[in-house]
Amino acid sequence: MKFTCIILGGGESKRMGRDKKFIKYNGKTFIEHIYEFACEICDEVIISIAKKEDYEKLKHLRAKFVFDKLKIKTPLIGICSSAEEISNEFVVVLPCDSPKMNKDIFEYMKKVIVSGNFDAVVPKSEKGYYALHAIYRRKPLLEACKKVLRNSRTVREILKEMNVQFIDVEFFKKFDKDLITFFNINTEEDLKKFLKMVGE
Repeated sequence: MKFTCIILGGGESKRMGRDKKFIKYNGKTFIEHIYEFACEICDEVIISIAKKEDYEKLKHLRAKFVFDKLKIKTPLIGICSSAEEISNEFVVVLPCDSPKMNKDIFEYMKKVIVSGNFDAVVPKSEKGYYALHAIYRRKPLLEACKKVLRNSRTVREILKEMNVQFIDVEFFKKFDKDLITFFNINTEEDLKKFLKMVGE
């Protein structure tokens, strides 16, 4: 079974005040770390972007670039725009602000979606769903996009249209005891906390 990864790089990073995907950690930008991770777990990598200048900064990466088809900058637009451009059955979605992810977590989710009759495998916690650290089947994802984009712009809405296997993030502590995989860096304070967690 082949997997395509969509890296969501089109966000505005308003809370951070600077473009998160170009923040450097351990000698590389966030998006470079995530690209390398995506290459480990997927057969094809797509980077979703909103601006031409982002492409100029990222074109050294051997990925396919897809521009958001609507100017509304939400993760859903990036997911749906990119999903139209792939042919593989399974789609791994990754954010650009979680630069240290665990391979075993995604390999486990890949096995679940391939072996089960699910449209998506999505981690969850008491705080909500991690729909941007998840795996989808392409066809149901596209069908959900068509329905939801008429009235909504949130990823949560597409989950309502799909047969989803949710997995509590606590289960993944056996692979990633601090669950750094799911740590989103949205503010400078988050960045400080992340660097402390990874010992930087």
